[in-house]
Amino acid sequence: MDIKEVKNLEVLIDGRVYTLAGSCSEEHLQRIGRHIDKKIAEARRVKPVTAYNFDLNTLYIMINIVDDLIYKTDRANTLESENNRLAGELKKIKAENDELKSKLSDEDKSGTPKNAALKSEAAKAEAAKKAP
Repeated sequence: MDIKEVKNLEVLIDGRVYTLAGSCSEEHLQRIGRHIDKKIAEARRVKPVTAYNFDLNTLYIMINIVDDLIYKTDRANTLESENNRLAGELKKIKAENDELKSKLSDEDKSGTPKNAALKSEAAKAEAAKKAP
């Protein structure tokens, strides 16, 4: 079993300092804190209140949801980049395939494959070297 180091990081959420803990990077923990702080600020703008009422359990639920969201977003971005890279490779391979098909078609039209013609020329040149 792989044991990962648990990191603790203090983050500011809604004007209060909370300690988040996780085996992810500090940057990831910061992103969670910033996202939750942003969402609480948005909620306050929609429905201004003097004391936004949420308990610690609500905050933990929010942290877990945002954690999942960030991981899934990062994974989606990674997959999109990989998909774009593979699409580019596929485009190059298709172009190469089309070029090879075209060359093969040219050989078929001439009636004699170019390789066979080159071998014949090479044999004639070899024979000419041996001739007195």
